[in-house]
Amino acid sequence: IFMLKKPATLALKYVLFNLLAVLKETPGKTNEDSYDFLRICLKGLLHDLESTKREKNTWKRC
Repeated sequence: IFMLKKPATLALKYVLFNLLAVLKETPGKTNEDSYDFLRICLKGLLHDLESTKREKNTWKRC
């Protein structure tokens, strides 16, 4: 899905699998709640990646 370097991709998978595991064990939560939460986390993560990429490009221009 993402064109990331391998360590970053592995770290991302690790984080997501752990998040899913925790969410599944949370009582009173449905799968939809879990996936909504994951989607929000992913959006935040993507936003961070984009801003990091932009910062690096800015540094290259200096």
